[in-house]
Amino acid sequence: MKKYIFKIYKSNGNYITSWADASFDGFMKTMNGGLGECRIKLARPFDDFGEGSDVKLNNKVEIICSDGDTASTGLKIYSGFISNYTPFIDGGDEGVEIICLGYVSKLGTSILKNSAQIELKTNTAAGLTTGVTASAAEVRDVVTAIVDRYQAETQNPIVNYSSTSTEDSGNTITYTFNAKMYNEALDICRQYSPFNWWWYIGADNILKFKPKPGLANHTFVFGRHFKAIKVEKNMENVVNRVLFSSGDNPDQQILKLYSDADSSDLYDDRWKIITDNRVSVSATADNAGEAELAEKKNADIKTTIEILDNNGNPDGYDIESINPGDTCKFLNLNTITSQTFSENIVIKSVSYTPDKVVIELESLSVSTGREIIENQRKIEAGEATGRATSYDTDTDKWIAPTLLNSWVNFGVGLSPAGYMKDSLGFVHLRGTVKDGNDNANIFVLPAGYRPAYQMLFGINIAGSTHGRVDVKADGSVYGEATSATHTSLNGIIFKVS
Repeated sequence: MKKYIFKIYKSNGNYITSWADASFDGFMKTMNGGLGECRIKLARPFDDFGEGSDVKLNNKVEIICSDGDTASTGLKIYSGFISNYTPFIDGGDEGVEIICLGYVSKLGTSILKNSAQIELKTNTAAGLTTGVTASAAEVRDVVTAIVDRYQAETQNPIVNYSSTSTEDSGNTITYTFNAKMYNEALDICRQYSPFNWWWYIGADNILKFKPKPGLANHTFVFGRHFKAIKVEKNMENVVNRVLFSSGDNPDQQILKLYSDADSSDLYDDRWKIITDNRVSVSATADNAGEAELAEKKNADIKTTIEILDNNGNPDGYDIESINPGDTCKFLNLNTITSQTFSENIVIKSVSYTPDKVVIELESLSVSTGREIIENQRKIEAGEATGRATSYDTDTDKWIAPTLLNSWVNFGVGLSPAGYMKDSLGFVHLRGTVKDGNDNANIFVLPAGYRPAYQMLFGINIAGSTHGRVDVKADGSVYGEATSATHTSLNGIIFKVS
């Protein structure tokens, strides 16, 4: 038989009592979020219900489930705080209705900060820092740094992470967080992670930041664990051409197109524009654009299933074991239907009640909350302000010049001499050369790649010393102070006339 224990604590964690007169209907668990609202009813007198003691705003409430699937200590299935309570009299019935919220909601009421600093930047070594230029950091390191700031900056912090609850994403992010709530910052990190990554805060209040499991956590048998299934296939959210713009700073603007030809063939061109002024390096833009494309290039397959509990029902399932971010597979479906469920399907949300759960699945797109993030970002970034009027469709932009005056490419794994012009009209030079004559042209740029005036650039040459290369209005790339041992052209950038 299934039993529930309700344990009550002060906001600082000190135990108060347990409720023996409590009942509840259920609650929601959501991927890229956590535990939602839980309504609890206490059978108590209207004028004597424990107000200010166990019934007090911000008190902590834990629900422990004990049944045939749990150990003798039971399983904690809910942890939240009292957000609202209402004593009532309804005819001969009286009591108090309590609304609890999961602790994930507290991440939306506190601002990410370090002391009085509300602008934090990604940092390779520390995850987050203040007062320096943002540098590329593994997304996991930024996620844990966000939680570290939450622990350090907020009153009675509950949410934390463990040594095993987060994983390296393989992506880096270079970003500036300014006046962001903690949950917004976590969503931004997910935005720049691979497409199958998610975060979740469950009843243990430990933040999980992980990829989609490679193998199914649950196997549901049609006709046993469930008897009805609702499947919706749609192309409303398909995106197969993503245009990323970093904003209106001409010196750092990024404007890149990401596309999928197969998806365009199936669904026609479906565009999405991502604008984020806080992105300053191309690799971070690539993470966002490629993840958006990977998540949304296919049509959605959303599935809703009601799973019955196994207490008193041999054909049911251990519903307390099902959590958002888990994956599942299905057995005993006919061949045609099984093709729909050939993938390892992500559980997007779980609506829990004592005798069943209703799970919502999303097989091809893990995009919870992304549209909300996009709307917020467009408002903050001013969307199209200062955006360039065209994007570069050339995927191989570097052009090899004709080297002059005995100059040759250095080789040995270093980039060859080259030049390119980006979509904003800036010319970039690259490469390491050797064996040439000083005070002579290294090569000549063609018309359309030349500055309006002669420009002087400091460069690196052999001996860890500085040299000089001039780029002239006639296109001459002239070695004013070079070394025949090696001379670098990397980092030379100028606006064309």
